[in-house]
Amino acid sequence: GSVRARLGEALMELGRPGEAEPLLIAGQSTLERALGPNQKTSQQAVQALIRFYEAAGRSAEAQAWRAKISSR
Repeated sequence: GSVRARLGEALMELGRPGEAEPLLIAGQSTLERALGPNQKTSQQAVQALIRFYEAAGRSAEAQAWRAKISSR
């Protein structure tokens, strides 16, 4: 989970969003299942997704992930 999320972040930095998004989502999902939604690493994965969607100009999706954090 953590490796996928970090690889997704690296790909995002390299300007490869098509490759980054599925890894960010898979990493976040794996971390949340394994550690729970309130664990620090899980929260960092959600924050990475939010940054990804903001950088991609996809504010509605960023806001949806923000709402998931605030509802926890």
